[in-house]
Amino acid sequence: MGVITDFFLATTADVARVLNGWQLPPHPERCPPNSQNDQLSNVEPVVFSNRTHWAHSPKPNPNANPAPKIDSLPNVQCNGMLPDKLALLFATLTEIPPELAQDLISYGYLTGPPEPEVTVQRLPLALTSALANANGADLTRAARTLEDDDVDRWGSGVGGKATELATVLGRIQALAKHGLSIQADLFIWTCT
Repeated sequence: MGVITDFFLATTADVARVLNGWQLPPHPERCPPNSQNDQLSNVEPVVFSNRTHWAHSPKPNPNANPAPKIDSLPNVQCNGMLPDKLALLFATLTEIPPELAQDLISYGYLTGPPEPEVTVQRLPLALTSALANANGADLTRAARTLEDDDVDRWGSGVGGKATELATVLGRIQALAKHGLSIQADLFIWTCT
């Protein structure tokens, strides 16, 4: 069985309703995109030298819904988008080092039930903005980078999917644009 991943939009109220019992990590302050230049440096709300952390890591909630259904929220399925792939996508679209992208993504995990099969992450606002502001060539380049990474890891048998992935990234881009317009966060739901 593969890894099932869905991108979805949610407000804090949506999270409380759909992901009953899950706890959001601290959220850096939102800063509005700069219409003249939407580069990462202008929209990234994280201060790198003083990152936001849980004061005390919350304990898993045994009453949290172990398999929340996100079907009622705007969503796009993009199977296999694990954190390393998200980091590579983030790094490609924003031209930051993949290690920094991975670090920024890792702060978004929600705390749910003990030993869940499902994980949920709130994606950094900078990634949402980068997706929303990417042009078609950027999405194609990101899809090719993700495909090249798969070929490097698993061999040429996994190649040939960049065009399909670019189409999926276009749907995720529409989701990101909508999220920015309504101040909803972009999340990823993963089931292993």
